[in-house]
Amino acid sequence: MKFLIIAPRFHTNLYYRAKALQDAGHKVKVAVLYKGKSEFYENIEIVKMNISFLSSLILKIYSLLKKTKSKTSFEFRIQYPGKNLKKITKTYKPDVIILKAYQNALAIKTLLIAKKQNIKVLMLTQTPYNHIKGSAFLFKLNI
Repeated sequence: MKFLIIAPRFHTNLYYRAKALQDAGHKVKVAVLYKGKSEFYENIEIVKMNISFLSSLILKIYSLLKKTKSKTSFEFRIQYPGKNLKKITKTYKPDVIILKAYQNALAIKTLLIAKKQNIKVLMLTQTPYNHIKGSAFLFKLNI
């Protein structure tokens, strides 16, 4: 099977999930908005997605107005991917998308694309169920 892991940022903990799938004979590609320099991703194909122009503009304006330098949850949630996410899914043609982080603009676009392209989605989360069940809209998009 072909798996596409989609996440806002590549964390080393995703490496072991991707590697386990590869070791089981599956093809794996990871698409992220941000790839850290300190993260370990040996032998894992990582594709960087661009952020949409509107999302980028909102983030620039917001960063001028905020008082701290560290990123806020708003900044992580508003990062909407550009057109290359759709291109990645069309050219790679995954059987399954593994979606990390479900309460952000990236998740909404991923679920809409997956629904249009008839791709199964697994949502990878570390959030307690009582918090997740409030996200009924996202789960309606899930296939």
